[in-house]
Amino acid sequence: MELTEECGNLMATINDIVFELDVNYTFLNVWTVNNGMLFVNKDVLINKTIDECFDAQLASKFKTAIKWAIEKKDKITVDYQSPYPGDNRWFTASVFTTIGVNSQKQVIVFVNDITKSRQAEEFLHMQRDLSLALSSCSMVDEALAYIIDTVLKIENIDSGAIYLVDPQTGILNLRVHRGAPAWLVEAISTYEADGPQAQIARSGKPYYSEYRGLPAFINRMQEQENEGIKFFGRIPVIYEDQFIAMLSVASHKEGEFTDAMKDMLETIAMKIGSTLTRIFSETALRESRENLQALFNSINDFLFVLDMNGCIQQINKVVEKRLGYQEEELLGMSVVHVHPSAQKEQVMSVMTEILQGESDVCTIPLQTKRGSLIPVETRVTHGVWNSQPVLFGISRDISKRVKAEIALQGSKERLELALLGGDLAVWDWNYQTGVILLSDRLYQMIGYYEGEFFRYIGSLYKLIHPADLPGMQAALDKHMQGHALFYEAEYRIRHKSGDWIYTLARGKIIEWDAQGKPLRLCGINIDISKRKKLEAELEALAMTDVLTSIYNRRYFTQLLEKEMKRSQRYQTSFSLIMFDIDHFKQVNDTYGHDVGDLVLKEFVSLIKTRIRKTDFFARWGGEEFIILLPNTACGQAAFLAESMRELLENTSLPPVGRITASFGVSSYQANES
Repeated sequence: MELTEECGNLMATINDIVFELDVNYTFLNVWTVNNGMLFVNKDVLINKTIDECFDAQLASKFKTAIKWAIEKKDKITVDYQSPYPGDNRWFTASVFTTIGVNSQKQVIVFVNDITKSRQAEEFLHMQRDLSLALSSCSMVDEALAYIIDTVLKIENIDSGAIYLVDPQTGILNLRVHRGAPAWLVEAISTYEADGPQAQIARSGKPYYSEYRGLPAFINRMQEQENEGIKFFGRIPVIYEDQFIAMLSVASHKEGEFTDAMKDMLETIAMKIGSTLTRIFSETALRESRENLQALFNSINDFLFVLDMNGCIQQINKVVEKRLGYQEEELLGMSVVHVHPSAQKEQVMSVMTEILQGESDVCTIPLQTKRGSLIPVETRVTHGVWNSQPVLFGISRDISKRVKAEIALQGSKERLELALLGGDLAVWDWNYQTGVILLSDRLYQMIGYYEGEFFRYIGSLYKLIHPADLPGMQAALDKHMQGHALFYEAEYRIRHKSGDWIYTLARGKIIEWDAQGKPLRLCGINIDISKRKKLEAELEALAMTDVLTSIYNRRYFTQLLEKEMKRSQRYQTSFSLIMFDIDHFKQVNDTYGHDVGDLVLKEFVSLIKTRIRKTDFFARWGGEEFIILLPNTACGQAAFLAESMRELLENTSLPPVGRITASFGVSSYQANES
């Protein structure tokens, strides 16, 4: 069966584009069942080159990948974005070579639309960055500015606003906005408590619509339609069953809200609620010290006042009610005793960090008098109580947030599973017994069978590269101590054959015992050896000249700068030899560029026989070359240059014969420029 027939049968079952090209970048065939993925009519491509059909940047990227696949005889994958205005799609292209009709080498390119996966990955990064930024915010306007700036990074959304609910009147007041003209901001600066906008938001359900389809009772000003808004959304912020704010977003571009955009906006709305509540609590604590007791007894968080030894001086009613103690039982007790006894040392360590100003957050759960655990996030600030220095601790029950984060992380993991094509190795580790269960894929990854491998964690540790073990253990300890939600580490593991395999491990504690100690961890390992190898090869390509395989000018310039700094630091000298082939243009004109390229390669091989392994040899450009000689005086460099000149003069390079070169020598001393 010919290649074209095979590809045709393949394309009947997939939604990709397949290009077939010759080694000169000319399209031979194009198969697609999704014409929307092509930037031009597919019939236009046939018998034309990449340069004729694609823009210069995209054509260059394809040609580089094809050249690499031809030279390495291996597959290479490249990602790229549509070069056309208004088209924000991302694609991934897999390029490899094959033998086609008449035994001619041909290039096959598979193209996939990865826009959704890229967007999902981008959203996850945005959520991570936003969470980190909000964790350090102590002012409402600062936090809301971070949030609205993050919203505007979402594709197609170019204006947004956040309204806060006045707890006394129920009126929605505009607190922060971006992307709207002044006249429109004035018109929508408030919404009445009994108005339709507030009523829709109080329902707790997000509202998304095209602007031209709005009911008249919502579009209260005809001028708003003239402002050019195409579609918009309003997402209520509900925290602990209370409507506290509203996120409003809009776009002046044609489009609609995708499911991924909606998920992102609703996740951000959740963060608004938790952030506002946290900041309001902390601000009230700072500004209302004289009314602290009243605040203690009205807020839903656990509140503690501790002396500088960590002993409880005051609590609020929530502590008594939720933990099951009487006030007199807790006063004077060390705060260590309202945490799991198994984590006593960890609590003491966190207290030391807080007293030294190295930390202000504790994520160790509280323990009730009956022994139940309550997951909390405790923030600690220094203050004064009864004229004595104290620590104020606010512990927030994060049970709902933990569930939401686990659900969100589950979505992320499912996305990663889909992207990795199921090539995952699963493990299940009983942390207290040391027994670890491995999936068949993990046994296959390390080259063992289940019966010949001990099922204890120590056996697996012995296979980890000694240089990688400390980093892996540090990542695990960080998760076990509650400083990281997940365990993640890259390390090398020894295959039964003796080879080292690069792997990425991800895992999480999924079960604790009655004392709050970690009981069970589950996770996955992914073989990333090919990725590591490709990264190394691409790094090598970036620093070498393609024709001669010596350093290129860009990388040599970096080496020269480093050598100058080293020379200045250690007061040493180095020399440079720069030379070019005489009358090389005549060689190209007489024998052609193929012979010229061959002469350059032979020329480089001859020069290499005279230099040291510690010397740096680079192609400066065309027929110009340069050598950096560390710890070499000018006289030594001149002697070497003369020996190379004589070598060339006495060597015949078929079919050109003898060639000559002109050499120049320079020396660098410390403190020179």
